[in-house]
Amino acid sequence: SFASGGRPTRLLGAHSAVQNPDGTPHLRHGRPDDRSFVFLRSEAKITDDWQVLGLRGTGSDTYTVEELFVPEAHAPARDAPEERQETGPLPTIQSTLLYATGFCSVSLGVARRLLEAYVALARGKPSRASSNAMAVNNAIQREIGQLEARLSAARAFLHGAAAEAYDAAAAGRLDLDRRMRLRLATTHGMNEATEVSIASYRAAGTTAILDSQPFERRFRDAMSVSQHLQAMLPHVEMVGRHILGTENKVQNV
Repeated sequence: SFASGGRPTRLLGAHSAVQNPDGTPHLRHGRPDDRSFVFLRSEAKITDDWQVLGLRGTGSDTYTVEELFVPEAHAPARDAPEERQETGPLPTIQSTLLYATGFCSVSLGVARRLLEAYVALARGKPSRASSNAMAVNNAIQREIGQLEARLSAARAFLHGAAAEAYDAAAAGRLDLDRRMRLRLATTHGMNEATEVSIASYRAAGTTAILDSQPFERRFRDAMSVSQHLQAMLPHVEMVGRHILGTENKVQNV
């Protein structure tokens, strides 16, 4: 388990499927019973093992609990519409899509900073092949234009899909098509951000590896967030099956 953000907190929240005593899935509202369990951090065994490439500030340590009783009042079924307590749009959107939107936003933000650093560097650094600044190199001009287009398009797709989902949820019309569109926008955005980050880092040459430069830490963060479940391409395959109308296992939407 990843206790992201858990180091300064008093409470932790774990998510798990509920099983019957015989090990079979427990059903609630006719579906497998998935719950979030909220408990005191002091009741968990925390392993300080978040020694990682990037995203170091999240403190996503491993934690375990044994023989822990959590009262039902502290174990909400977070995505069950039958148990929803709030009436606003956000609780209507499945939590995994909210996570995906957040992770995609982080990816796009890190990629934006890397691209800005690339542009700033190109304005002043001589090209490897001549004494002229990188900024007058046609290939670099083309690449920066293409990277800007990719990043801006991915951001616009995310904002559009998120706004559509929010408005539909507010009107009680959040259907599968809109949820699939948001899933596609988030996964696509994370992968586009990864490619922009890699290109910006590589273009900076050896400048990028210096701790004193703005590339190194952001690149590590970009590569780390790219490994998250939300960026995995099977999500895109699922959306493709939905568009084509073929047999599909709908999940994480």
